[in-house]
Amino acid sequence: MLLHHARRASRTTPTAAWYRSPTRTAAGGTHLIAEGVAILQAALARDRLGEFQAQAAIAALHADAPTAREADWVQIVEWYDELAG
Repeated sequence: MLLHHARRASRTTPTAAWYRSPTRTAAGGTHLIAEGVAILQAALARDRLGEFQAQAAIAALHADAPTAREADWVQIVEWYDELAG
């Protein structure tokens, strides 16, 4: 959830209306991304992959990319394939 929350401010206006931001992470969200990625890495190191770890990995890849064009779509698709099982 940290990874999703880190991007929230870049996707809403102060009145909570949705909009498309030119950047994918709001200022101040980078520490939440770092914390979320650290938690994800610890979970993946246990070598017990589950649905939530795969979803977190997808969220991390989206959060880490400055723009949609720069997202690692190959890895994102691989994680979605993992979810589809």
